[in-house]
Amino acid sequence: LQILQLLGLRAGVIALTKCDRASAARIEAARAEIADLVKGSFLENVPVMETSADTGSGIPELRQHLLRAAHKHTNAASERPFRLAIDRAFTLRGSGLVITGTVHSGVVSTDQEVFLFPGGRKSRVRSLHVQNQPAEHAGPGDRAALNLAGLEGAEIARGQWLSASPQDGHRCLVMNLTVLADFPRPVRHWTPVHIYHATSHTTGRLALLEGTRVVPGEHALVQIETDEPLLAKHGDRIVIRDYSLDRTLGGGEILDNRAHSGRRRDPGRIAAIAAFRERSPAAALQALLALGPVDLDAFQRVWDLPAGEMDAIAAQQAAGRHGAELVASNLWLHWRQLLLT
Repeated sequence: LQILQLLGLRAGVIALTKCDRASAARIEAARAEIADLVKGSFLENVPVMETSADTGSGIPELRQHLLRAAHKHTNAASERPFRLAIDRAFTLRGSGLVITGTVHSGVVSTDQEVFLFPGGRKSRVRSLHVQNQPAEHAGPGDRAALNLAGLEGAEIARGQWLSASPQDGHRCLVMNLTVLADFPRPVRHWTPVHIYHATSHTTGRLALLEGTRVVPGEHALVQIETDEPLLAKHGDRIVIRDYSLDRTLGGGEILDNRAHSGRRRDPGRIAAIAAFRERSPAAALQALLALGPVDLDAFQRVWDLPAGEMDAIAAQQAAGRHGAELVASNLWLHWRQLLLT
């Protein structure tokens, strides 16, 4: 339940199973236990549906609830380039290599070219299954199996990704860290940790960007220095586990994945990171332009934006494009006047 919250879930439903095998008193006791468990979480006020897989009782109602929830759900991730987190791979006689995973963003189709991360090896999607059914397309949230041409099973491992274009990984990630309230000690600067992103796992350290420690139940801006590169983008969720205690420490949302070589706590850098707290790339770009020139290529990589969307967002700003940088018009005019003077 803690990990579900760290992954950013905001809605759900609870299925109380095997109700055909329990007395009314036991069902009521189970409901009380559930209420105690989820108190204060995103599941506190969701429906608890009594079900039985043997008799089918409650299953149609649960299915309808899920279908209604899916119908209401809109996913901005469908507008982003395709990314799929690989969890396993196997070879089928007569078909070749099949990988399975969850689509994190974008849409993949049969005959589409895809690229393996890490390494950038190119492949082609021969066929697709989504939720165990043949399909032509797969989108965000789908459990997908892709039959690939051009790759060998020995090249594939859990934690790798497929993407719509070759991708570089990131070993410097800035995130909003939430430390779980029941973690037994404060988190200090340069704490060694285990880092989990989708199906990827690596180790690294937490560098605090504010304060000297983060007490349990609190939030802080931190920089994660990873031992292996991760394909992490703005808005992705990270789960952190303690290196020595073997328990979940906390987690949160990625804000920035740009490499940084200067002082971690440089005020200009902290101000730029604050701009990435905005919920839309347009608002973030506007906030960054107020601080100075913006490297559009780096900005596009942080948000994982299609080229057309990046161009449209840049065109909306009161700014001029000069090479790979966007400069606010008032700043450009100020510089021009300084030079002329």
